[in-house]
Amino acid sequence: MRADIPSIPPHSDSETLQLLLDHVTPLPAVAVTLDQALGRVLRRDAHCDSDQPAFDRSGMDGYAIAPHPSESTETAYVLAGEVLTGQTPTFTLQPGQCARVFTGAMIPPGTVRVVKQEDAEIHGVTVRESHPSPNAPTHIRYRGEDCKAGDIMIPAGQVLRPSHVSILASIGITDPLVARKPRVAHIVSGSEIVHPLKTPGPGQIRDSNTHLLAALCAEIGASVRHRAHAIDDEAQTLDLVASLPDRGYDILLFSGGSGAGSYDFCRAAFAKLGFTLRLEGVALRPGKPLLFATRGSQLAFGLPGNPLSHFVLFQLFVRPVIRALQKAAPENREMTGLFAVDATDVHSPLKTYRPAYWYSGETGPLIEPLPWNGSGHLASLSRANALLIIPPHTESLKRGDRVTWLAI
Repeated sequence: MRADIPSIPPHSDSETLQLLLDHVTPLPAVAVTLDQALGRVLRRDAHCDSDQPAFDRSGMDGYAIAPHPSESTETAYVLAGEVLTGQTPTFTLQPGQCARVFTGAMIPPGTVRVVKQEDAEIHGVTVRESHPSPNAPTHIRYRGEDCKAGDIMIPAGQVLRPSHVSILASIGITDPLVARKPRVAHIVSGSEIVHPLKTPGPGQIRDSNTHLLAALCAEIGASVRHRAHAIDDEAQTLDLVASLPDRGYDILLFSGGSGAGSYDFCRAAFAKLGFTLRLEGVALRPGKPLLFATRGSQLAFGLPGNPLSHFVLFQLFVRPVIRALQKAAPENREMTGLFAVDATDVHSPLKTYRPAYWYSGETGPLIEPLPWNGSGHLASLSRANALLIIPPHTESLKRGDRVTWLAI
């Protein structure tokens, strides 16, 4: 370790996450159109503006029935009229009468149930029920059955899905208040990094971290506004970060250079920008050399350069922080189930998050670890839908062991 690097003991993953969240200042809310709302975090409860449905209506194409007196066994009814969808009935059904109605149409006063058209026999102005039953469903959707005026339809903190956008429209909210999108600046470092279109030369690798982080950010509503590549030169790196607009981002992600080597300049970059280092290291694998710093409400992460470390640290720490900036409701992605393969050596003194694949078996959730050749093994993520959580000092796992994982 270089002499100028302060020694801040590594934290556990839970301590680290709490430290990060303690430094989050939520972003302001903005109004957007419904076409812009998908994937955004709602910042104000969405209330039902009126009873839904707003009136008693038919759930079927068929015939609204006003039954005969209770002692009667008659199953034929006199057709009194018709109500189309969007019309208001101008008549009241009397006992023994019926009215032709359609799905969604307002039912006339006096209706007790609707006989679907498949169960009705028409003879002129007489409608006979072909399969009468005292337990037949009413096929009526009653006023306020879905929600009452003032009910919360979508709580604040919800990430809006297509169904939520539809609900907002149905209750008259066309300019929902949502969190402003978090703005991200991303610096990828390393002289060995080349553009994905370029054929790597000896000792070079294609840049995957730029696109990995951009995709991970977009998935949770953040956008990368600034990106750049820093070579392994301290002066060039410091000039590069100094060119970033001071208030043009909410989060700075620095890929590579978070270790303590002679060509690791992440700490120097944070210092150049006036960020205060808050955390150095987290007690887990992969991703131990994590850095975290703040400048006012702006946050900065130093991520080790290996792609798998990037992915794991983003899932554990950057993702929750970005969600917290938007005041998204907390998510619990932890699952438990059974280890589904034969004995596997997993020894590590640190808590380990290993790419894995979980699925539903006859006995419940099952999980299988995926091949892993270290922190740079990005291919292990191609089938991964989970990160298997292996406690520190675990020697091995065997088939049938109860384990915990993070669904991703």
